[in-house]
Amino acid sequence: MTQITIDIQNESDTNWVLQLLNRLQLEYRIENLQSNKKLNEEELAKNQALIMSYNGMSASRADDLLDWLKESRQDRPLPFRD
Repeated sequence: MTQITIDIQNESDTNWVLQLLNRLQLEYRIENLQSNKKLNEEELAKNQALIMSYNGMSASRADDLLDWLKESRQDRPLPFRD
């Protein structure tokens, strides 16, 4: 089996390709992908505030967490090794 992925921008071209695939009796799968649009400053700030209020943490708390992580990963004497 061979899989071919084709990105089609124009809707009329999509219809033409589907007609061809049907005529050739080939199996196919359609995936509609959204384009990656860049957020403007207002949308970005709104989304960041939403993340921070729902499941995020403040920058100072993140720094505390990072300090704790670095400290906990320090080398310690291990039994039967030192």
